[in-house]
Amino acid sequence: AYQIMDDFKDVLMSPEETGKTAARDANLHRPNLPAAIGLDSARLRLDSLMSEARNRVARLQQRDPTWAILGRLQRVLDRDQERIQACLSVAVA
Repeated sequence: AYQIMDDFKDVLMSPEETGKTAARDANLHRPNLPAAIGLDSARLRLDSLMSEARNRVARLQQRDPTWAILGRLQRVLDRDQERIQACLSVAVA
């Protein structure tokens, strides 16, 4: 999921938004999931993986509170996913 988000950022966001060079994957001829399978298919894969991660993190935290750090990381990734979704909404509008 993290890599897919990174790929989306490379395709959809500016260097100011990400803190890194935009379109780097294309310029370096590196694989990029949204570019390879399309924005919609890549978004569906990302959504699925993020949902699975949320469920697993929640179960880990219920068993042992020391896993709370994963919950904090999950919130960071959820915010990134929301930013990507906002960019996708603009891209298809």
